[in-house]
Amino acid sequence: MGLMLMYPSHTSSASEIDRTSGAATSELLLLLCRTVLTSDETRRIRALVQGPVDWTSLARLAELHEVTGLVRHNLATLDLVEAVPEKPRQRITDGARQISFDMMVQARQAVLVLNRLEEAGIHPVYLKGIALADMVYGDFTLRPSIDIDLLVEKRDLEDACRVMQSLGFLDPEKDFVDFHLANGYALNLHGRLLTEQPLAVEVHWALSPRGLIPLDYALLRRRSEIFAIEGTPATRFSPEDMLLHQAMHLRKHRFVGLRWLCDAAELIRRFDTLLDWEYIVASSQSAGISTLLYAALSLSSDLLDSPVPPGVLDATCPSLLRRRVLSTILPEDMLAVPEMDDKEGWTRLAMIEVLLLDRPAAMWQEFRFRMFPPPEGSLGIGTREMSRSQRLGFQARRLARRSVTMLSK
Repeated sequence: MGLMLMYPSHTSSASEIDRTSGAATSELLLLLCRTVLTSDETRRIRALVQGPVDWTSLARLAELHEVTGLVRHNLATLDLVEAVPEKPRQRITDGARQISFDMMVQARQAVLVLNRLEEAGIHPVYLKGIALADMVYGDFTLRPSIDIDLLVEKRDLEDACRVMQSLGFLDPEKDFVDFHLANGYALNLHGRLLTEQPLAVEVHWALSPRGLIPLDYALLRRRSEIFAIEGTPATRFSPEDMLLHQAMHLRKHRFVGLRWLCDAAELIRRFDTLLDWEYIVASSQSAGISTLLYAALSLSSDLLDSPVPPGVLDATCPSLLRRRVLSTILPEDMLAVPEMDDKEGWTRLAMIEVLLLDRPAAMWQEFRFRMFPPPEGSLGIGTREMSRSQRLGFQARRLARRSVTMLSK
């Protein structure tokens, strides 16, 4: 009852891997993308390492899917680092060290931001990133994160922006804020803390744009838990709500990137029987994301062996027709996903964002926004002065390009 995809363990993986070593390389990468290994998985890894693995491609795929930290961790745990040829070994080692350094710096940056917000009476929920890595992997230096995501009450948004400005972040223009309040769910603020490297802090007031996915944020906050970042208390979602948010984030990224599936699979593996699956299923149904949850759970189970209870898949399973349609859009090989700068490949996956919603009204709203978006989203706030005919021309050209791209698959 899965999504009827052809998985990498049974086929060749990304195009750069030759037919001989493709399946072994894909299988090994997927086995190295988990924090707990069974004895059978350990034996299989040791056997694969001795076989025809394309280590150059494995190192590149680990970077592309942002799982280098996990790969290096498991190779070291199993004392297999030296079994990797020199150049890919160095690439994996350097990548893992960079992730560890970046995340330690980000932890200190996060403490500064959180303390300043708390002093201003703003109590954010830390989304994904360090909060998730600490919960799921037990070590936030294993999982890369490029920004700090914080959820605040909508009424606190203006004050939160002022706090970030006091820390040296650019103050967003009113037109920019108004546009994102109407069309988005977060403001991406840029600045520098501790280092000369730019830092992005996303200040969220919701978890989905335009009210597409109705969630009870008061309930999410009541269910949240306290954890510590370098001894500083912070707030994050409960494991159940973290899993729901991960499914929503997979939709945003159109299931591109193994890291997001790893997060879901490892959360399920770590908490397993402790998860309140009845709450998770009921929440997905009330929010209209049962299909989305099913896709995330089905793929994490099939690809990464996460222990999803069969009854949960039964309760969230969409119709056969919808599963067939989804299977034609999702890549047959989840390791051969397009890179973010592959605009055509990214566009071909656009309908996933529509089809993974349950409520017809939400599907129509998302379809209309994807096909006829406001020009400000692509061309900048300055386009607000465009005439009606200019806007129609922009949308017609964009629709034509998107239609050609999606039909050319």
